[in-house]
Amino acid sequence: MTQNETFEDLIHRVALLSRFESLACYDFVDKCIVDFVSDFVMRLKTVRVGSYRVQRYFVESTYFVKAIHYVMEHGGEKELHAFGEWAITDESIFSALLKATMDASNAMTPQIFMHDILTKSLIQHSVTEKHNWIYHRNKSGSVPPSIHVQHVLEAYPDIVQCTDKDGRLTLHHAVDSTNAPYEMIMDIFDANPKSASVCDPVSGLYPFMIAASNDNIAASFSLLLADPNLVIGGIQMDDTNKKRKRSPSMSDTIGL
Repeated sequence: MTQNETFEDLIHRVALLSRFESLACYDFVDKCIVDFVSDFVMRLKTVRVGSYRVQRYFVESTYFVKAIHYVMEHGGEKELHAFGEWAITDESIFSALLKATMDASNAMTPQIFMHDILTKSLIQHSVTEKHNWIYHRNKSGSVPPSIHVQHVLEAYPDIVQCTDKDGRLTLHHAVDSTNAPYEMIMDIFDANPKSASVCDPVSGLYPFMIAASNDNIAASFSLLLADPNLVIGGIQMDDTNKKRKRSPSMSDTIGL
């Protein structure tokens, strides 16, 4: 990114990158996209949050949505973290982001696109008093830390049943994040209680175990209460495939 490159210039770069993609210049384009993602996220930090210009790009420009898609697909941990941090700074921007995903015409469906954003960039952040969510402040001035996740769940009620390319549910990502507060994990759990009983295909652990490993004891206890059978009789290792499996519980034994 040159020192004089404007936000609009970056959006124009997306159009050019899209053109290169259509010509199947994959090796060249991948390197250009990685560079673009770094520049795009850096420039976002300098754009005034809540400005009409940014909201207009979110809602009207398919290239802005494409830029976010590039961040999700090619961004590293630093870029994904920075994008999430920026996205929750202002409620009006976050609302525009939700609308943009709903109107997205990418190869992926809007819900899958939003699932990527949620699990890669949003659950790692909590809304605080320093963020511009004034309509959700209580009498003491605080804001629910997972208000942005609640907005996503309202817009996409079935998103908690989506899995990523590794087969992980939204709850698996939430409990695996060391930054996700108890309220956020429980909001996601409440939207899909059955997910507490689904073993994470990556770690081989149940959600309550992952939460405990990240010292979120309150979330671990609440998730275990959702399915106590997970520990009745213990969880053993299956020697044939080295995966954990639940031993027969009392109810299994008596045929209930």
